[in-house]
Amino acid sequence: YLTQMTSHVGRLENLRGLDFSGAPKLNDVRFRLLKLTELNCLHGFFPANHGWTLKELHVLRNLTSLQILRLGRASSIEDAHQSRLQEMDNLRELELCCSSVDQPPVDGQEHMKDVFSALRPPQSLFSLKLDGYYGNGFPAWFSVSHLTALQRLTLDGCVHCQRLPALGEMMNLKFLAIIGFSLLTEINYEL
Repeated sequence: YLTQMTSHVGRLENLRGLDFSGAPKLNDVRFRLLKLTELNCLHGFFPANHGWTLKELHVLRNLTSLQILRLGRASSIEDAHQSRLQEMDNLRELELCCSSVDQPPVDGQEHMKDVFSALRPPQSLFSLKLDGYYGNGFPAWFSVSHLTALQRLTLDGCVHCQRLPALGEMMNLKFLAIIGFSLLTEINYEL
C-alpha cells in the first residue's frame, strides 16, 4: 500500500487530475498544492497532521470535481473557512466524506457540523455526496436557496441525523440516494 507521497508531485504545474482515493493507507503527503493551479479534478484529498490543510484548497480555482476524505481529522474550523469552496465557480461535483475510524465522541458532532458549515460549496454545484457525516444536523447551506443547481444528491451514513433537509423543494434534483440513516424513522414534509 502507498503510505507516503514525495514532494516532487507538487512541481507538476500542468497536472489536470490527481486521485488518491484508492490509497487508504496514505498518511504522509510531502507536497503542497500551491503550484497545482491547473487541477480540475482532485479526489482523495484529506486533511492530515503530516500533509495538507483544508485552507490549501483555496488556490485550486479550476477544480470541477473535488473529493475530501477523512474530514474527522479536520481540527480547525478556520482552515475550513479559508478553503473558500464557495468561491470555486467551476466546481460541479463535491464529495465530503468522514471515516468511521475518525469519529469523535458525541461532543464532536457539533464540531463536525461546524466544519461542514465552513465548507460551504458554490451555488453552481451540480452533484453533492455526504458520506459518513456524523454531525447532528445539516449545515445551513444545505438548502434550496443555496444549492439552486443541484441535480444529484447522495446522503450515505449520516448516522446521527434524525431529520432530512427540505429535499422536496429542490426542483432540479434528478437523482437522490438516502442510505444508512440509523436514527431517521420517518420521511414526511422533507420530500
